Amino acid sequence: MLTVVFGAAYALLSTGSASALQFAFTGRVPVAITADQIHVTGLSIAPGLSSGEHSDTALLSLFEDFQADGVCVTSTVELPVIGATTARLYADTLSGSRFTIEAASLTSSGVSLSAASMKTDLTGRGQASPFRLTAGSFTASQVRVEPRTFAAATLAAKGFHADFVHGRQGCPSSPQGSEE
Repeated sequence: MLTVVFGAAYALLSTGSASALQFAFTGRVPVAITADQIHVTGLSIAPGLSSGEHSDTALLSLFEDFQADGVCVTSTVELPVIGATTARLYADTLSGSRFTIEAASLTSSGVSLSAASMKTDLTGRGQASPFRLTAGSFTASQVRVEPRTFAAATLAAKGFHADFVHGRQGCPSSPQGSEE
């Protein structure tokens, strides 16, 4: 199913008539997002429970505005007869606004924050989360995210292309070894 969504997004963006795409994803299809570097303004991160049918722990994040460079999104599905097939979407630059994400994991080789603060609730009363990290701006390099859900008010891609490969393959020379 996600391959169909990726294919539709590719068709829209490759026509040249669409410069932005509103996008939301939710589900249990494994997705990995990697980026060489991201720049975020208006960051808010807190641990919590994922929404939906399965309540798993998740890192809940909101980015007011972001730009990511060297982006690759991969998703592998098992298809009857064919076997494992991986959809890979690439963008030289991806930008968006009001990006929310519930992530199973987030890794980065380097992080820089400015105008940052952390609010904690050590008593366990009052807040839904034991802490919340906020920052006016956030920069990270060699990022890998495994989202459970994400949504954006707007997304725009430059240098967008996609491919589909047989087997379980990550992005070529992607951060943190994105092999699934």
